Amino acid sequence: MMQYADQPDVLIRPFESKDQKAVTELFKEVNRRLAPKQMAHAFEDYIARSIKGEVGDITSYYDGRKAWFYVATLAQDIIGMFGLEKIDADTVELRRMYVAPALRGKGLGRKLLVFTEQAAQSKDFARLILSTSELQPEALNLYRKSGFTEIGIEKDPTPTNKALGGGIARVHLKKLLATSQQPLTR
Repeated sequence: MMQYADQPDVLIRPFESKDQKAVTELFKEVNRRLAPKQMAHAFEDYIARSIKGEVGDITSYYDGRKAWFYVATLAQDIIGMFGLEKIDADTVELRRMYVAPALRGKGLGRKLLVFTEQAAQSKDFARLILSTSELQPEALNLYRKSGFTEIGIEKDPTPTNKALGGGIARVHLKKLLATSQQPLTR
């Protein structure tokens, strides 16, 4: 758990089953706001697919693999969330990082990202990877300002529970982390 001096009421903590409904609703809200009008139906399909395959049962999905899910709360309300999923011995992927739309631009995304990096480092992961769509320029800007470097762009026409498909570009980024096993040298 982590609290912040500048926002002492924001708490980042591990997901609990009582959070499921709020996490699902936050996921729906953010994705519906991202949807360009001409792609509303595709986004609804993506939302349904993601809820069925992951977001609708966080406990089963994240407990079923080497993964962790966290929520940010303010006065008991879920205002942010993210998951970490082990890719290999050195790499963890940041998944499902969302901030409540009403709180965007207030530094919460950056705080979640700092927490993410600390959590990954505490588990001795040397590399943090993520992907986000071209429809999220603020997120891309945050990641780049935070030291992530681009490792590729794909326009996959095939929808999955991780990607909308339909030719929307996904930008893949990585950041090297210092760990107890591999301190960063510059």
